[in-house]
Amino acid sequence: MSLRFFLLPASLAALVACASVAPPIAAEDSPSTPAPPPDGGAAVDASPPPDASPPPDPLDLRFDDGFVRAGHATPDGGLVLVLERPGYIRDRAGRPDRYVIAVDAKGRPRGRLDATPGRELLDVAVHPTGAVTVLEASDEGYHLVRATSELARIRETLLVDDAIATDPPALREGERSGPIEPFSHDTGRLDAIGDGILLATRTARHSVVAYRMDAAFAVKSRTLVLPAHDLYAVGLTGGSYDAFSQLDAHFHVHIAHDDAGIVYVGLQHERVYTEGVKRALEEVFGEKVSGDPDGRDFYVTRIAPDGERLGVVAVGTDDEDQLYGFHGSDDGVYAVGRTEKWNEEGTGHDALVTHVDRNGLTKVSRSNVDRGDVLFDALPLGGGMLVTTGTSGYAQNPHGASISEEGNAFAWVLRPEGITKLELPKSPRQSQARFARRLPGNRVLVGGMLDGPGTHSGDADQTLLRSHGFVTVRALP
Repeated sequence: MSLRFFLLPASLAALVACASVAPPIAAEDSPSTPAPPPDGGAAVDASPPPDASPPPDPLDLRFDDGFVRAGHATPDGGLVLVLERPGYIRDRAGRPDRYVIAVDAKGRPRGRLDATPGRELLDVAVHPTGAVTVLEASDEGYHLVRATSELARIRETLLVDDAIATDPPALREGERSGPIEPFSHDTGRLDAIGDGILLATRTARHSVVAYRMDAAFAVKSRTLVLPAHDLYAVGLTGGSYDAFSQLDAHFHVHIAHDDAGIVYVGLQHERVYTEGVKRALEEVFGEKVSGDPDGRDFYVTRIAPDGERLGVVAVGTDDEDQLYGFHGSDDGVYAVGRTEKWNEEGTGHDALVTHVDRNGLTKVSRSNVDRGDVLFDALPLGGGMLVTTGTSGYAQNPHGASISEEGNAFAWVLRPEGITKLELPKSPRQSQARFARRLPGNRVLVGGMLDGPGTHSGDADQTLLRSHGFVTVRALP
């Protein structure tokens, strides 16, 4: 079936924005059942008995209720993991179904945090003290939750920002001025900076704002990253799952910092090529952004530690670039995703790595791993080393947005002298390596998806919109 992007009319866009969200099921009401992993990994119950036996060493865990979208190491050697359940696109467009679990150094679960009823859980950050900050979203806006290392809630704050309505350009008659993007709530991201927080959000004006907050969530600086502009929702003419969240990616925001405390906020171009990003930057900030003449790039804004805006750069190729991952380095940030050199077979997407340093200088590299490729993360290791994670071996309808059920997770260690592939688990359907994190002892943590769906997997049977998660620790060669 040929699938094409289409612009949602106002009535349908409003329907998507107001899609009903089923309250999360509490762990005690619906305990997770470990799935027998096809590749021999240790299954992990998200709500196990207290005497659960530790997995084999080295750490190699499986989860049966969703894939592992993000992960962080804790100071005591444990992990905090964000899991996501694949959702039917017409029920949950822009409303992700995520939860968080904590495990100790041996992989034994020690806590779980589900989204508050009526909200969506977006992201987490782990602090040097072991405390955890959780970001949730609702029609009210963005909620910041501080939790213990065992994910017990301590306190929460609703972000209130009256400046959204007064930010330039002037509010137009009938324009929304609320705190959160109406078409998608998956529009906030966190980064821990000491015991404080960096937060990037997209507002109802489609503008993007970055905040620096202390441990009590008091705002220390606020920066308008991208002024209000036109941004439209896109959808599918068929299909059941937005693989890679490709249709939602132009709403997403990304945030990270470098060793000097410079903050970086990353955005993708608009899916409908209005060049609204470029016009808004020029009209409000006087910044003329170069790059792809069609404006199909990544946009990375640098912010000083005191909140002063340092400028924006467009980074990417002459083809269409899509942003899926953001990772701070010692002197800048890595922004990764994919770029497409169209072909009739639908295998023209290449993995894309870009780097922006604190002076705004950019580097771009694209690589063809196997058929279609996408990167979700790039972990800098120093000394010119980089670990990249993603998915390869898929195909996409060359005239639409359908992504195949087939796909293979990969993790590469890149050095100036060559490439080493890390062995990752395999599955019969789509697998994805979503993130990499450095661990003590010259090790790296990689996590992601096993047995995941493609665009059409759930068309006739929505029970096929399922996936398993994995995390595995590998020694760096």
